[in-house]
Amino acid sequence: MKILFLSLLVAVNLMAEAPGPKEHRGHRPTKEQQHKQRLAIIKKYDVNKDGKLDKEERKNVSEADRKLLRPLGPPRGKR
Repeated sequence: MKILFLSLLVAVNLMAEAPGPKEHRGHRPTKEQQHKQRLAIIKKYDVNKDGKLDKEERKNVSEADRKLLRPLGPPRGKR
């Protein structure tokens, strides 16, 4: 009985430490999701509404939004 209980306890503990869904295990977003995310951030900070962020507009991007942009890499055509 004690062995069964200990086995069950170990199994439950291992399951609790198992990784969650894909998005929580470092799963990269799809290109479509990346594109939408980039457009949303540009729209948020693009003061002159030219569709891109100039030097002054980039200064205003929050650190949280910078962290979202970093994994996306440079915009298309800028690599």
